[in-house]
Amino acid sequence: MERTEMQKIIMEPIEVNLGDKTYPIKPLPIKQAIPWLKKVVDLLIGSISLSQIKANDTETMQSAMQKIMIDNPGLIVDLVFDYAKNLNREEIENTASSAQLMKAFEQCLEFEKPFLMGMTTLKTLSAPVSKSS
Repeated sequence: MERTEMQKIIMEPIEVNLGDKTYPIKPLPIKQAIPWLKKVVDLLIGSISLSQIKANDTETMQSAMQKIMIDNPGLIVDLVFDYAKNLNREEIENTASSAQLMKAFEQCLEFEKPFLMGMTTLKTLSAPVSKSS
C-alpha cells in the first residue's frame, strides 16, 4: 500500500509481519540512512551492470534483488536488521519466513527510494565509459 505524503512527513512507521508477530519499522534519519543506502547500492552494483540501471527502474532493481537472494540471501537478512535495529534478530530468524523477511526489506527500500534511485543514477553517470574499437 502506498504511503501518504503525511505519513512520509511525520516519519510514521510501517508494520511488518515476521513470524507470528507484527513489528514496527521506522524510517531512518538521513545520517543513518545514507550509510545503509551505500551498502544497498554497492550490493546492487555488484549484482548488475551499471549500464542496466536507469532512474526509477524498479524492474531492474527487482531483478538485482532476486540475483542477490539466490547468490547470497544472508546479505538481505543483514540489511533488514541493519535498518531496523529494534527487531529481535534471533527470534525473527527462528520464526519468520523468507517471504516475510523479503517484504520487510522491500519496506525498508521503499522508505529510502528517493535517495536510492538518485544514488544509483549518480553511480551510473559517474561510471567510466568503455570505448569500442
